[in-house]
Amino acid sequence: MSLILLCRLNVQNAMERNNRNRLLLGLLLGALMLSTALNFFFLKQQTAQPLNYELEAGLPASMTEMALLRARAELAECQRQHVKPDSLTIAAQVQDDEQP
Repeated sequence: MSLILLCRLNVQNAMERNNRNRLLLGLLLGALMLSTALNFFFLKQQTAQPLNYELEAGLPASMTEMALLRARAELAECQRQHVKPDSLTIAAQVQDDEQP
């Protein structure tokens, strides 16, 4: 009698574990389906809004890019101020002065 009762308890425990595994599998599949649905929804919302490239075309991408552009402009100005005329430039100026 106790052997039958023990077998019966083992079968019930196995069924409970099986039900628990099914529940966890169902919850996992539900979460995946919800995540997929939300991803599609947000992607659709994102593509529904047109991008305004004309507005953003002239704007720099970041503050770092703005700092780089400012540094390049300052470097170009400094180079223009400190350029010494070379022999070709002087010869060209002399020729321009000699021509009537």
